[in-house]
Amino acid sequence: MRLLSLRLNLLAICVLSFFFAFAAKPGRIQNPMPLAAALKQIAIYYGVNFLYEEINVSKKNVVFNVKTLKGKKIEQVLTELLTPFELSWSGVDARNYAVFPASVKDKKKNSFVTRSLDTMSITKHDSLLTAPLIIALKSRTLQEVKITSDRPLIERRSDRYIINVEKSILGEGSSVFELMDKLPDVQVNQDGQLTLGGKSAVSIFIDGKAILLSAADVNSFLKGMFTANVEKIELINNPSAKYDAAGSGGIINIIRKKNRKDGFNGNAVISYGKGKYNRYNGGLNLSFKNSRYNLMVNNSFISERTFLNSSATSDFYNGDQFTGSYVSDNFHVRDAQTYSPDLGLELYLSKKTVLTISGSGQIRLFKNLSNSYTAVYDQNKVLTSNLGFINKIGETGNNYSSGLHLVNQLDTNGRELTADLDYSNYDNSSAQRIANKIDDLHGNLLDLSGIFLDQQSRLNIYSAKSDYVHPLSRNSKLEFGLKSSYVTTKNGSKFYDVVNGAETPDLNRSNYFNYTENVNAAYLSLHEKSGKFNYQAGMRVEHTNGKGTQLLTAEQFRQNYFRLFPSVYLEYNINDKNTISMNSGRKIDRPAYGDLNPLLRFVNATAYVQGDPDLKPQLSFNHEIRYAYNRTLFFSLGYSQYTDYIIYWVFPEKNIKDQKQETVVSKPVNIDKASAYSASFVHIKRLNSWWTMNNNLTFNYNLFSGDINQYKLNNQGKPSFFLSTNQAFVINDRISAETNFRYSGKSQNGSAIYKANSNLSIGVKTTLFNNKASLSLNVNDIFRDQNFIWTSNTGRIIESRIVRTDSRSVKVNFSYKFGKSIVRKMNISNGAEEEKNRAGKN
Repeated sequence: MRLLSLRLNLLAICVLSFFFAFAAKPGRIQNPMPLAAALKQIAIYYGVNFLYEEINVSKKNVVFNVKTLKGKKIEQVLTELLTPFELSWSGVDARNYAVFPASVKDKKKNSFVTRSLDTMSITKHDSLLTAPLIIALKSRTLQEVKITSDRPLIERRSDRYIINVEKSILGEGSSVFELMDKLPDVQVNQDGQLTLGGKSAVSIFIDGKAILLSAADVNSFLKGMFTANVEKIELINNPSAKYDAAGSGGIINIIRKKNRKDGFNGNAVISYGKGKYNRYNGGLNLSFKNSRYNLMVNNSFISERTFLNSSATSDFYNGDQFTGSYVSDNFHVRDAQTYSPDLGLELYLSKKTVLTISGSGQIRLFKNLSNSYTAVYDQNKVLTSNLGFINKIGETGNNYSSGLHLVNQLDTNGRELTADLDYSNYDNSSAQRIANKIDDLHGNLLDLSGIFLDQQSRLNIYSAKSDYVHPLSRNSKLEFGLKSSYVTTKNGSKFYDVVNGAETPDLNRSNYFNYTENVNAAYLSLHEKSGKFNYQAGMRVEHTNGKGTQLLTAEQFRQNYFRLFPSVYLEYNINDKNTISMNSGRKIDRPAYGDLNPLLRFVNATAYVQGDPDLKPQLSFNHEIRYAYNRTLFFSLGYSQYTDYIIYWVFPEKNIKDQKQETVVSKPVNIDKASAYSASFVHIKRLNSWWTMNNNLTFNYNLFSGDINQYKLNNQGKPSFFLSTNQAFVINDRISAETNFRYSGKSQNGSAIYKANSNLSIGVKTTLFNNKASLSLNVNDIFRDQNFIWTSNTGRIIESRIVRTDSRSVKVNFSYKFGKSIVRKMNISNGAEEEKNRAGKN
């Protein structure tokens, strides 16, 4: 009871903190803060940048409250703030202000003399970080420029979330997959499937390019990807026509780090974690950049052992007649080691042309030991026998991808041409040794059999695309592009019966499945700003041609279709603080290659997973209306309508070997239609100089309708909600902390009804050695409440399941930066000279 009371109190505290910002009064007694910190708050409030020498603002403290800025012009604020320190200011342009000693102020408007500036800081407002800084000053050459960006952990833009991963304490020492469950609006279910805003069919992108893998393969890929190599993650609920039409659930775009410092630099990271078992992570990133090229080499290694325990009850029916049941307990221990090398080379061919050559790989070794025990009951609920199942899996995965990315700025007006060529290869080899044992009620052996399963899969992806941006006027532009992709996948599954160590091929269960797919696409998009209106209208066309073949039976299937995908975005800026927008578009979700594969995959002695080559793509129309207030408060309403919706369904089938024992086979199926309604409330606020709050509350209501295996699915769904709140604290100049609480309420997906679960995680971090190093400690799922419990009714089978994972863990992480960056000289003249950081281009 004490533990339950503690958890309820924590939940109450987190819910109260969600609304605390409305009533929060940051500090009745104002403590002095550094002048630089005050300038950062002013930069965020007015949306400007500040340029200054650090020596002029260091060791200066001021009593400051951001609420005093209301109703004041920035000129008045700066004069009142800087005059007591004998500092002055000058407006460079509408968004950039220089701060300098009053003694060196030039009498000419909007100019100042820098004399010998060895170090200048540029404090940037977050929403302007992607814009090029145009400087027009009367001064000499700057010898060194230091850029100080006060980026928050989470940013909310009009069409997306941006999570700055390096700001996440809880993300340190983790894989990208582990971090996913800490992102706002993202949930991870018991199978590792990702949802965004309560919707599945999420597309994963790496540096703006889609990863065309099944959900299970995406999970393996992300589990081998180290967060130390990631700069930020974008969550895009309704992407424009520029993106692939796939992904009705939105896009999660993972953007890897790129070096932006001249000279030789590096970063070493090491991490140790402890759940039930030990976990080790490490990484080494090296880079060298000059005026001609930028070379980046990243290496990371992740090694972990985890467990997954589950229990299941499957009741079988023939109409209303109960025919028997299975009650099983399953225990899995999993070992995974992943080595991930990455190489990137940017060549600056000219001032306006950059060629990027990239290559990345993943070598993954995976072992799984499963023990399952199943009790078999007859139609009278009398125990008849016990089944034992042992499954040893040894799996090797070798992934490789390479690409060319060319950016050519055709002029200074914004015309730009980009081109990409990419190749990816995914090889996977799996060997399973399975032992099945049947005992009677007294423990006497009735049957003992063995299976050896040798599975091989290879996936090759070729793609080429080109995009062109053409400004029509100062406030409008036209974008269009072409893309073509070609995919081949080959899967082989060889079954062997094992008797007394002898392996005999089983041709009834062996199979080979090949699939090829070609998708050709073109898009056109118009962007325009007119007064208070911004709008974007686009059309994407895609043609898909796919062919699958089962080699042993010579069965073939084809998919050939042409689809149009319109999209529109409209935004109206009511005033400086209030904005309303609307987004609408059509999407397609093609079946994952693994879902088309008819080969069997074992779960335990009585359960299998199997794909369906006749699976059709699901289509959807997605609509959203959003209101934003002062870039801190966001409210949205969403609606999606699906046809041929894809869900997994369980079917009763006789054992393929003896056609006697009942088995449960899980397959993907299409149902006629589904609907999804959502309402989202987001509040992002910096309460004061040391506390930043990010809160998200989402309500979902899903409906499903269709006929499956003579079962009519026509449920009215269940309303559900998802709460996430992230609190970031700056304790002092060296120590910071972060807490993350997530609560997922009772929900329904198809025939499955899930119970609520939650996760509370905390982390603390300190910098060392003059900010060159950091040491952090984080604890995930403190109360181990992230368990998955659900029931499902598919007509002939009623199931209840519980899944517990190794979610509670403690990690210690150490990071060290080395090298001496050399920042290139920047000439500042009277003209409107445009400087663009080509290394930052995607």
